[in-house]
Amino acid sequence: MNKQPGQNDKHNHAQTCPHIHTAHSNECPVKPSAASCPYHGKSNAATNGPAARRTASIAAHLFQAENAYQEQTSVLPFEAIPGPRTEDERTYRTDNHAYLMRLHDQYGDVFRIIRRGKPVVFVRSADLVRRVLLSEDDFDKTFDADHASTPTLQYLMNIMQPLLKTAEVFKSTDNHQHRFLLKSIFNASDVFAPGFLRVVRATLETWPTHAKHFDTLRASHHLVFAAVMVIIMGENQSYTKEFYDEATNVLEHFEQRYSKPMFDVKINEEDEAVMARLEAAGLAVVKEFRRRIGEGTQTLPGQSEEITKRSMLYTMMQVGSGHGGPGGDAAKFSDEEICGTMINTLLAASEGPASGLSTTMYDLVRNPEVQERFGREVRSLAQQFTGADYLNELLENQYVHGTVLEGLRMKTPVAIVQRRAMHDTTVGSYAVPKGTIIGVCIAAVHKDKNQFSCPHQFDPVCFP
Repeated sequence: MNKQPGQNDKHNHAQTCPHIHTAHSNECPVKPSAASCPYHGKSNAATNGPAARRTASIAAHLFQAENAYQEQTSVLPFEAIPGPRTEDERTYRTDNHAYLMRLHDQYGDVFRIIRRGKPVVFVRSADLVRRVLLSEDDFDKTFDADHASTPTLQYLMNIMQPLLKTAEVFKSTDNHQHRFLLKSIFNASDVFAPGFLRVVRATLETWPTHAKHFDTLRASHHLVFAAVMVIIMGENQSYTKEFYDEATNVLEHFEQRYSKPMFDVKINEEDEAVMARLEAAGLAVVKEFRRRIGEGTQTLPGQSEEITKRSMLYTMMQVGSGHGGPGGDAAKFSDEEICGTMINTLLAASEGPASGLSTTMYDLVRNPEVQERFGREVRSLAQQFTGADYLNELLENQYVHGTVLEGLRMKTPVAIVQRRAMHDTTVGSYAVPKGTIIGVCIAAVHKDKNQFSCPHQFDPVCFP
């Protein structure tokens, strides 16, 4: 059947026209003419050009903004949020990613459940996730370091619980001087970059080139440990083996605890014991670092003195020492406080990246064509650039960057992110009362077919 002039092909345009896609409708709310909707009125050849595509993009953003405004002006009650109401705790704790993904598929981008008598709202769409995670005036983190030493086991946070009381910079009371002190360290990637490259290359040289069996997770922990310790103490890590071994024991201990279905959430004597051994090994590193700084022997030949003096241990030791440096009038840190901060930083910065690196390597092995091209891109850049320039070029390389992001998307190291509503507010078109916990299942976001065209396929160019 022939179409009349100007008649639209809804089937072909439904996923292309931003108006239809955004409004979840088969009818475009914009009048079908080339002047008002660049995806309709196909007789105009100009609709295929760059100017038309820019116009389409602007039109889509304007329409989405109007849609968002309309949603905000017609707020539905909290009780109207769909969901199963009562959480299946056993299924959540044994198969939480898949369980939450199924609930999102069933109820949509926003659903509500009752967990231990309290409502929890989960969100999935990109705009809602950004709002919950980035709106600091509306949503706050649920982690309160002042009350973290509880008898309940919580993922990763528990690893640091026994030491949080001695890590002043991580308390949530008035510690702005301490936080300001460390801010300069975490913002100095260009300073630390040469040290990162040297220790990473040295660590990679210990990896076997041919092996029938290779523990990628343990190897990744070792690699990330060496890189993070550059920030903590500089390049000379010659006396950290016992500390590394105890840190590895802690991570493996809690990973085994979490891997058991319906694990006991109470902290036990073994949990405390592995943390105590790690603290003792950490104190030995702090004291040895202090001694070597005093003797001027911490930085070895060929290593960067600047990196040593920008490191966490050096910076914290200068506070209240009478030698100047950052920190203002902050009180002097004890070795126990420095050790607690070092361990908290190491564990928080190591577990996620090591897991992500390990699973990404696994996915590359299963996708040899991606692995081959990724290797070619990295080797080519290594031949052209060095130091911080090399790292910057890696970040700018679209395929390398896409491969890293794809690895994190396929198997995210972070399972759940939570926020708490600081006051009565809204999430999407729903009212949310003060104190409500808002959860984001990262796996559900990363496998959302509405945001990714190939959610279950490892493809560095998959991103929309």
